[in-house]
Amino acid sequence: MVLDFFDSHPPWLNLITVLKSVLLIWQRHLLNARDLPHAYMHHEYENRLDTNKTLIPLDNMVQCSFFVGPYKISAFRCCTIVISPNPDEEVRIICFVDGCRLFNPPLPAGYYGNAIATPVAISTARNLCKQPLDFTLELVMKTKSKMTEDYIKSVADLMVIKGRPHFTVV
Repeated sequence: MVLDFFDSHPPWLNLITVLKSVLLIWQRHLLNARDLPHAYMHHEYENRLDTNKTLIPLDNMVQCSFFVGPYKISAFRCCTIVISPNPDEEVRIICFVDGCRLFNPPLPAGYYGNAIATPVAISTARNLCKQPLDFTLELVMKTKSKMTEDYIKSVADLMVIKGRPHFTVV
């Protein structure tokens, strides 16, 4: 009855067609940690001391998602300038990357396990604030381009080895 209602409304047609035709599958073993872990350098999970007292408690952080583009990167740079960190302080941009498309063979249709990674683009505050905008865009693009199937599997390995650490916010 409900599906019939949704079928009669064109905006929902694609979603309902997908829901009716693709069975959701778990197959967790596809992203289990490996017997011989191979961990990349995961800067996003490093233990770092807040030596400059710039740590913002997670409860006070504003989270927002956006597609990388000149206006968003420019806004990030402006916020960094306003905060006025030490010019030599390391600044990080966390990139959330869906790794599902990176697998060969591809993850099965309907797979709904977690294949997300959070690599970070790292720069000094000086470079972020003084370099042209394309410097920051290139930094983010280079970080995202390093994402591979092996990197995603390495994150799974790291989660087991380090006990599911939270990504670094310092």
